[in-house]
Parts: sequence; structure tokens; C-alpha cells
Amino acid sequence: MDDRETQRSGYPLTVPDALLGSEAMRQACAARDFQEIFRLVNRRTGSSHAVMAAAVGKMTSSRVSDIIRGIRGD
Repeated sequence: MDDRETQRSGYPLTVPDALLGSEAMRQACAARDFQEIFRLVNRRTGSSHAVMAAAVGKMTSSRVSDIIRGIRGD
């Protein structure tokens, strides 16, 4: 476990540094493409939609699911 993961252990979701620094994540963030950001976090960390929604706050797991599926915008 790296230092940042240790420091953030009380948070509902910790995104690994390798994912944050990946080219795919950089491109998704630069484009503000929340569909791809959520998709990357879900696939590479195994986090559920409920965990991602809790980490964002004021968002439901169904909204996260809709964004990932492209049903609703960000």
C-alpha cells in the first residue's frame, strides 16, 4: 500500500496512483469525460457504483450507472 492509500484509508474510495497517472485517465480528465473516468475507476479498481457515488457525494449509484452507460450526461 502506498503512502497516499494509507493516508486516505478512511475514505470510501482510494484511486491508485498508477490509475491517476495513466494516459487514459489524463485524457478523460482533460476532456472532462466523466463516463470514461467512472468506467476506468470501476474497471481498474473493482469499485461498485455505490462506492463511487459515495466518494463523489450527493450522487446516487443509479446516476453513476446512467453516466457510465451514456444514458445521462455528467
